Amino acid sequence: MHPKSTTAESSVQLICEVCSCPFSIPKAWAKRGQGRYCGPVCSGKAHRTKKCECGCGAYPGVNRRRIAGHKASTSGHKAIAPSAAPLSERFWERVDRASTADGCWTWTGTLSGGYGCIYTDGKQRRATWVSWLLHYGEPPEGMFLLHRCDNPPCVRPDHLFLGTQKDNNQDMWAKGRGKLVHYQGGQHGRATMTEEQVAALRERYRQGGITQRALARETGIPRGTIQHMLSGATWKNVS
Repeated sequence: MHPKSTTAESSVQLICEVCSCPFSIPKAWAKRGQGRYCGPVCSGKAHRTKKCECGCGAYPGVNRRRIAGHKASTSGHKAIAPSAAPLSERFWERVDRASTADGCWTWTGTLSGGYGCIYTDGKQRRATWVSWLLHYGEPPEGMFLLHRCDNPPCVRPDHLFLGTQKDNNQDMWAKGRGKLVHYQGGQHGRATMTEEQVAALRERYRQGGITQRALARETGIPRGTIQHMLSGATWKNVS
């Protein structure tokens, strides 16, 4: 689908870089650097075969603006042939090997969840994965890279070790990063009452004149639930 035709006074004639077909666009568009392709089809073909010149390794197509580190504008992110900087070069320029108390090599590039990220072959990889790849070769499929130093931005290879999902979970708990949340009362996902309702029902039952069966019929709550609530077997957090 080609752009709509415009008047001769306000348009400029161009040649598509992909299909070599002539087309017209407004002069204002041409001044902004647009007009390399006659339409989205040719634009898509060009972007699927060229990578971003910033060295991120990603394809600057429609989703260019969603890539971490890319600005909303296209400035500095023009498509070039896939001869971008090698992965090792892009990796090391984002690593700070300055001496620290624990000897960590800190990742200075994009972070996700505290861990460094870098694009390679059109995919986002963790910087620890790339560090292991450059020093020891590609990590085995299904294995995780864990930190001896417990410092997520660190990419120093001798601070990393391979482990399974189970090892990863055990390491998390051993280093005090795991957290179990016990929801009580109204915060529990299966709660049918609030703390205020429980307190009101208990007070009403203490005053007498109503049975548990009557409370169950009135509130629509099973009698067993009412019985456990009134006896204190449940809702122990409500005095």
